[in-house]
Amino acid sequence: MHETHLFNHLFKYLAEEEKQAKRKISKIYVTISEFGGMDKEHFLSHFRHSCPENKWQKIEVEFKTAAYGAEFQIDKIDFA
Repeated sequence: MHETHLFNHLFKYLAEEEKQAKRKISKIYVTISEFGGMDKEHFLSHFRHSCPENKWQKIEVEFKTAAYGAEFQIDKIDFA
């Protein structure tokens, strides 16, 4: 499944960011392509369902859209 592959990489990235910052993630900022196969609800559904051990289930996710580009990208991370 394409989304599973994308989200596995996303969670590895988030884990590495927390490890380097030595702080928990509180919020992520995501840009979604208007022509990609994913919208805000689709992203959140996969994100919440696929979170390893519910680790990031409750973090806040803020969205913006782009006319083109990657299906989604993480633009910024806030730490607690």
